[in-house]
Amino acid sequence: MKKIAIIISLIAMSLISCTSNRPTGENIAWEYKILKVKKSEAAKTTEMLNEMSSKGWELVTSYSQIGTSIVKSGYSERIHVQTTIVSYVFKRPQGMEDRVVEPAPVPEPEAAPAPAPTEEKPVEKGTEKTV
Repeated sequence: MKKIAIIISLIAMSLISCTSNRPTGENIAWEYKILKVKKSEAAKTTEMLNEMSSKGWELVTSYSQIGTSIVKSGYSERIHVQTTIVSYVFKRPQGMEDRVVEPAPVPEPEAAPAPAPTEEKPVEKGTEKTV
């Protein structure tokens, strides 16, 4: 189940990354980079994607490489298929080098105004009402 969730999230990221903020009609020369992540390193994927983005790289697509093995049990055989490596393809305009792009600052939330003080009126004996 966890593998399926990872694969679905990778497909979603690929679809989202297909849209570009650049105006159409520009003739831009691109450089590309492919990073391969082993199954054992999958927990660090978010950190890696954020680091690449901060260096100006845009995720173009990703694809999985699968490994298969045949498991024999008595008279039966079954094929075990699993993702072994996920490859991420990035692009950025040529000449950007690896300069870090700082994210836009997040504005501080404004403090909520303090509630107005309420006056407590003394209650006289015999004037209390039950509602």
